[in-house]
Amino acid sequence: MVSPPDIGQGHRETYICLALQDATNGGRSSETRLIALDTETVQEVLVIPSHRLTVMPNMASPVMGLLNHRSRVIWVVDLPQLLGLAPLNPRSPERHLAILQAGGISLGLAIAEVKGIIRFSPEDIASPLEHHLPAEMTPYLQGCVRQEAATPTQRPLLILDAEAIAAYSA
Repeated sequence: MVSPPDIGQGHRETYICLALQDATNGGRSSETRLIALDTETVQEVLVIPSHRLTVMPNMASPVMGLLNHRSRVIWVVDLPQLLGLAPLNPRSPERHLAILQAGGISLGLAIAEVKGIIRFSPEDIASPLEHHLPAEMTPYLQGCVRQEAATPTQRPLLILDAEAIAAYSA
């Protein structure tokens, strides 16, 4: 579980902390990159067998397919790939999903795992441009928050912009 950072003094909002595997060294090893979504935009998180996704032909590579969940059809996107990171393992027997609701759209975000709940003040969110992130990421980011007890080499917590992700058009 991720412990809430002790940042900011005022009103604190709740975010769900998600993990993405960020391949490094030519894919020989990977690091975990932590991202967060406002809990008001996340309907639910679930783990499903991979075979429940229906692959659709001729779609952009981040689009994994369709999921029929509770009589609703939801597009599922490989979030690491959308953000310019290495895609999730296509042979994985299960998928961890965060179902996002933003801009009147439901979208499944495939991730490595859910880490927990984190709280911080909106004033603690800094511009993503200060952190030299990949260009593919910045359109989908609201900002970054420095993690508690972070070392200079530790990556910031990336705060996703739910509206921008929901507006992704393949």
